[in-house]
Amino acid sequence: MLKGSLGTSLRDGRPVTTVLGEAVGNTWWLLLASIVVAALLALEMAILMIRRSGRIWRSTLLPSLFLLDSVPLFVLAMLLLVLLASPAFLQLFPVYGMGYYSVSDQNWLQQMGQWLQFMALPMLCLVLANLPYLTNQFYQAMAGVAGQDYIRTARAKGLSEHRVIRRHMLRNALLPVITLLSDYLPALVAGAVIVETIFAIPGVGRLLVETVLARDYPVIVGIVVIAAVFRLISHLMSDLLYALADPRIRAHAS
Repeated sequence: MLKGSLGTSLRDGRPVTTVLGEAVGNTWWLLLASIVVAALLALEMAILMIRRSGRIWRSTLLPSLFLLDSVPLFVLAMLLLVLLASPAFLQLFPVYGMGYYSVSDQNWLQQMGQWLQFMALPMLCLVLANLPYLTNQFYQAMAGVAGQDYIRTARAKGLSEHRVIRRHMLRNALLPVITLLSDYLPALVAGAVIVETIFAIPGVGRLLVETVLARDYPVIVGIVVIAAVFRLISHLMSDLLYALADPRIRAHAS
């Protein structure tokens, strides 16, 4: 590792770093885009439910999220394939094929459009699979500070509901949310194994399945290193976000 070499693949004789380099890009962008979209949607849904007039949203969203959370990830992936990538229903997206075509004669915009065609359903699958849990955690974090004295004081001053929630309530509920997200990003790798296998995405998750079946131990060790790096990056990002969210942490660090 210190020399920048993780050995040679037993399956095809290529360097492990080359094999991982071809797969890690798709997985990284898949996970990053999924967690960002899921977190933003969960945050907005939690804000809708925490409002004073949020009883209607709670009675509508919570049962829907509970139902969605009861669907296993592989079942959700198959349903998306049948409904949105099948001639029997709506064939809006390709079923498979990413990694089996040449893009050398396309500009970057065409490559991006083609990449999004294949990544749209896997991203949607991961977003829907993680949305119920994230929404519930965001809602609980905001509900925990909704009855604090400073929230009642802000409302007594005549501040609008929008400013009370986004300027006061949300800012003080960010620390448990940041902790949740920092631990959640590495956990998404397990979901990537299922999603990349079903949607035939050439990423780290699918590579892990193939290398385990082929007993390609150097590549397996390299994937473990990649997972460890993901966790280190997530904790580093959480430390930086802690300092941005809470001035007391910045003052203590300085």
